[in-house]
Amino acid sequence: MGCGMADQDALVTAFRLHAAGFTVIPSGGGRDGKEPLVKWAKYEKESPSDAELESWEDQFHPQLWGIITNENVAVIDADGTDTRHELEAELGNPHVITPRKGAHWYINTTGHPFPTKAGVLPGIDVRGKGGFVNICGSSALGEYEIVTLPSSDTLIPWGTIPERILSALNSRKPLIETGEPICEGNRNQKLASVAGSLRNQGLGRTAIEESLLAINNAECQPPLSENEVRKIATSISQYPINKSGNTYINNYMSDNSFKTGQPEDNLGTSFPAKWGEYAGKFDQAMCESPGPKDKRVISETIGLKVTDPTFRKILQRRIADNRVRPYRRSAYLIEWINRDYRETNLEKVSPQTYLALKFPLYMEERVRLAPGNVAVVAGYTSSGKTSFLLEFAELNAFTQSLPIYYWYNEMSEAKLSIRCEDFPLLIDAKRTGEFHPVRQGNFEFADVIKPNGINVIDYLDRNENLFLIGEDVEQLQAKLDRGIVIFALQKRHNQSIGYGGIMSIKRADLYVSLDRRHEGTNALYGIAEIVKSKEWADDNHNPVNEVRHYHTGGKHGKLYADGEWHRPGGEKQ
Repeated sequence: MGCGMADQDALVTAFRLHAAGFTVIPSGGGRDGKEPLVKWAKYEKESPSDAELESWEDQFHPQLWGIITNENVAVIDADGTDTRHELEAELGNPHVITPRKGAHWYINTTGHPFPTKAGVLPGIDVRGKGGFVNICGSSALGEYEIVTLPSSDTLIPWGTIPERILSALNSRKPLIETGEPICEGNRNQKLASVAGSLRNQGLGRTAIEESLLAINNAECQPPLSENEVRKIATSISQYPINKSGNTYINNYMSDNSFKTGQPEDNLGTSFPAKWGEYAGKFDQAMCESPGPKDKRVISETIGLKVTDPTFRKILQRRIADNRVRPYRRSAYLIEWINRDYRETNLEKVSPQTYLALKFPLYMEERVRLAPGNVAVVAGYTSSGKTSFLLEFAELNAFTQSLPIYYWYNEMSEAKLSIRCEDFPLLIDAKRTGEFHPVRQGNFEFADVIKPNGINVIDYLDRNENLFLIGEDVEQLQAKLDRGIVIFALQKRHNQSIGYGGIMSIKRADLYVSLDRRHEGTNALYGIAEIVKSKEWADDNHNPVNEVRHYHTGGKHGKLYADGEWHRPGGEKQ
């Protein structure tokens, strides 16, 4: 289903693989729901960005993700249980168990690139240069089970590959043989047909090109020029796998005998009696929550099999009535076409309210926060993250109607007391009940924050599960009412976005980056950048990407501005 827990787990795994250097793209298209959802020829040479992965998630809500193999990483694919057990004796446990109980082993081929070949040996395929393989999530055939997450530490060394596989790979035999000479006048058409067959096996441009060149030299009379063969490979590799017109709609509309009559607003009553109960349940299941649904899950929900003629006719009728449509290019996801709307009375809408907050470095001149907002301060080690948060708390301790809660987990109570000596107003605010320092033993801050308080969190971490930070931000936002959250994250030097990558910035209303320039004898020197701001202090001035230099008063003191907020290089908005 569009955004269920399984999909979120697959997304988290996809981002972990992406961060580990693998080329990850969304999958789940085609008849079996196991083909790429994007054209991926360009990603044979370059990895997608964090932003591209995020946009694919928003666009497709993929249930399945795959990896493009290349010169450095190849996959040995065992088709079925028998071949899997055979290879387990030679290669050890696989990285992934496939839905058909086959397996994938990820190989480090740096310096020894593998080609992509189907049927290298009986029941064994290899995905190397120009290949694609699914890795996490589910297709129509079932779940891809990750036994060991591929990483630089878990890839199988090239030197341990069985000699029989290496010998088969080194063979010059084409992936597909035509079995007869290809005469002039039929060469382009025949090679294009072969290329199409290879494309539908999941091969990319490089693998298709190698095979076409081998067939051209062995069987074309006379051979085409290499440039002409490469053009055929390039052209065919641009097409999606199993590209065939309206395949996805035809899957649902194969029985045209039921597409008669006028659309009905109440499907349950427009169907014959034997279908009416199921049709009403179908409507209810589709409308229960927004977003795409898996038709296999919907059929189970209403008590039918997805292949049941009654379910097929209900689905066909709803498509004919233009109430349901296939989602994107998926063969199994469908979505309800929601025509419900409510017109907004602009005269009665309450104006947006903002909290009159003060920030270190006079950042309130550039940004502002509203009730329910979440702000992130991503900082490199010793860049002043804790100083920023303590100063923020001090600046607002006696000026807000909301109490301030300072949640911390890294410092001891004694260390926090020492740090507060540089922020004496906090000690006074603690006495008067305006400031509440609270030591939290873990990172589950959503369980404890105050919905109507100013929650300052020092700091948020997920150790190796950094991609859960985006989920943490959503949970924090969901708990807020009139209050806000501002929390710190670690980040790498000279990078604007903190740990958690794009997932940490996606839901944030304000995102600030702190970097250390150098350490002086009595101070730290750094630079602050406004990476994201949904709410500008001045509607006519965009503060995003503006920076301000600063130094600290002592090693752990307040942040003092050096110069004004400006764009690097002096550019003006």
